[in-house]
Amino acid sequence: MKRWMLTLAALLINLYMLTGSIEAQEITLSECRIIDSPGYYFLTGDIAISTEVRCISITSDNVYLDGKGYKIGGSYMKWSSGIYIYSSSTVENVTVTNLTLTGWYYGIYIENANRSRIEFNTITDNGPYGIYLVNSSFIAISHNTILDNGVGVCLNQNSRFSQIQGNFMENNLDAVYILSSDENVISNNTMVGNWGALWIHNSAGNVVSNNTIENGGDVLWISSSSSNEIAGNVIRGNDEGIWIFNHSIYNTIAGNIIVNNGYGIKLSDYANSNLIYNNLFNNTVNANVTEGSFNIWNVSPKMESNVIGGATTGGNYWAKPDGNGISQICSDTDSDGICDSPHVLNNNNIDYLPLSASQPLQETIPDNVDDDLEKLVTKYYPDFDWKTQTPLKQDVLQAVISAVIQYFSATDDAAKQGILNDVVQLVGFYFTLPS
Repeated sequence: MKRWMLTLAALLINLYMLTGSIEAQEITLSECRIIDSPGYYFLTGDIAISTEVRCISITSDNVYLDGKGYKIGGSYMKWSSGIYIYSSSTVENVTVTNLTLTGWYYGIYIENANRSRIEFNTITDNGPYGIYLVNSSFIAISHNTILDNGVGVCLNQNSRFSQIQGNFMENNLDAVYILSSDENVISNNTMVGNWGALWIHNSAGNVVSNNTIENGGDVLWISSSSSNEIAGNVIRGNDEGIWIFNHSIYNTIAGNIIVNNGYGIKLSDYANSNLIYNNLFNNTVNANVTEGSFNIWNVSPKMESNVIGGATTGGNYWAKPDGNGISQICSDTDSDGICDSPHVLNNNNIDYLPLSASQPLQETIPDNVDDDLEKLVTKYYPDFDWKTQTPLKQDVLQAVISAVIQYFSATDDAAKQGILNDVVQLVGFYFTLPS
């Protein structure tokens, strides 16, 4: 999925979820109850160690539940729910915020819901699920603290177009589990010390981007799934990195920093036609790929920023903690940022364009001027920074003066000829610039 398409999708999701209104009615809550009419509801104190199967049941549209920082505690009863959002048809525009939920089978259970928000809650010590969605769409799960649950957030049975964004997730068995649910966005979360950070199973079109995943176990699994995108994440210090398996196809792994894990990426059980490029691997074992898997490890070279700050994308950057990774030691005779030789993982998995440690410099502030001519100005007039400035006539003139001085100081004929060639280019460049 193209980045602009992802951005557009996220905006549409936000706009769709923000529509709707809450009626002005305000109701206080001090005990478990059913909410079956619209309004603003808020807790006046803790509801401690409830033995109810469902403490707060929400069956109406347009409900805003504000916990005011109070806690709803359960007794660890099987099938129990702290918050139960359900309708036999559809319930819409429900918000649950500023609440602590602990001791429930489901901290929050949501079924047949749309355009709703779960935000700024603390969801801890629930098992097996902190937040559980079934057949629900356009749900924003954001800015929650999700700790010590079985699964932090589970999207199940056709739960689509939802966002899991900006949450802190620690010490869960699995932070996020996506099961038979398509086209969700999991972004900008911090996942620390979870046995599994994310498992996508039998699902397609999900985007996992810009998350920090560290100090966990087997952190990111993709099984029996296709066309998901894993992009821009930092995955470090885990027992294992990314594992794609069980006939998973057409997934894209791009722009990730995958370092100091037991292995970086593993592909097995006929994981085929996955695209893995522009990632930084720096693990003792970077890739573990079975012979039965055929995957693509580079795109055609293109002048755009890559994962290590260079100016060209192609394949991946293959480093090793001991400094002997392919990208760290390969030859790059034309200094284009691409190793001269491919990196062969096995016969069916070859990175034909691995990134090299020597990267061409890239403009920080791009302009419409030929980079090679700008570099020539900087070569003779270092006060001009070609990466951040666009040259003026006086910059080029200063470069010409400096080049002429160097010409008459040079004693080597080849050096003189090189400087003379540069002067000719600079003079021609000078007359192309506006006064």
